[in-house]
Amino acid sequence: MEYINKENPVYISYAWNNSSQPDLENDVDALCAEMEKNGIYYKRDKENLCPYRWNINKAEEEIGQGCAVIIVISDKYIRSLHCMHEWHLIKDNGKIWERVFPVVLSNADISNKAKYKEYVEFFMKRKKELEEQQSEGIIPLTNAEVDAVRYRYYVDDLADMYQYLADYNRSWKSVNGNNYSVIIKQLIAHVKQYGAKSKTEISSSTPSKPTTTGKSTNSKTKQKNETKEQNDSRIVYDVITKAQTKALQKNLNATRNAFLEDEKKNQNGKAAKFFLKQFDHPLTEDGIYDKATETAVLALQKYLNDKNYDSLELDGKYGPMTEHAYDMWAKKANPEANKRVLE
Repeated sequence: MEYINKENPVYISYAWNNSSQPDLENDVDALCAEMEKNGIYYKRDKENLCPYRWNINKAEEEIGQGCAVIIVISDKYIRSLHCMHEWHLIKDNGKIWERVFPVVLSNADISNKAKYKEYVEFFMKRKKELEEQQSEGIIPLTNAEVDAVRYRYYVDDLADMYQYLADYNRSWKSVNGNNYSVIIKQLIAHVKQYGAKSKTEISSSTPSKPTTTGKSTNSKTKQKNETKEQNDSRIVYDVITKAQTKALQKNLNATRNAFLEDEKKNQNGKAAKFFLKQFDHPLTEDGIYDKATETAVLALQKYLNDKNYDSLELDGKYGPMTEHAYDMWAKKANPEANKRVLE
């Protein structure tokens, strides 16, 4: 089988079936079959991720660092220590808007307030049981159980999961139609892009020979420049296109100009002053998600966190969570304001 990008597999984080739920893995099995058919190399614990004598913690760490991770969230997933530990590691490795492909089964709809409260109560009860077991010292806790006690049994991770999934179309119904074509299409684009990005990073890290000046341009240099132009004009992140980036740059520049006007009137607080210090030059509104745009987005994320609009990951990536906080902040000052650029 020839795979698109075997160096960067797609990982699957899911809960196993059991006697009470014998069909829990059926959809995962079918999705794996479609990935195999379409040349998407994947790793799954029962097949090729956790062989005999392999440390399960190492497998969970590998999943957490994956370039792409499909998370199939079921009721059993949320109640499983190891599954939630995988989510903890995935989240801690960042870029979840870029790397994670979530699917939420109907029995685990944490957007339902009553269901969410049920899970929190379950976690707190389980934490208490583990603490009692730990104090008795009869049966030692596993490493994951020790972490569960230390980190409030991932209650905070559940809150992060809730925020991440709040406005996300992630139902199984939306991805399992037509042989999972929606998720397969996105996975193919992602692993292709990730492979191209890796090669670009490798080549850019290799020192180049100094070029000599002259009237004629070396053909290799010309070809290299053309390739750079193509790379610069591509979609940099799989969640934001060139047109969307251009709209974002326009919004960021308008926000910066508003802060500059307030600065003249001595109306800026500490957070706004820090924003201007970080975002010290206007952006070129060309639709290229370059370093300057990433720095501006990072300054925005820090500002929004300081103003308590959301708990954003400070990564310089403009995803739905950052956009939601940005739009809420703008509408507080002007109900007609609209900072949304993502589809």
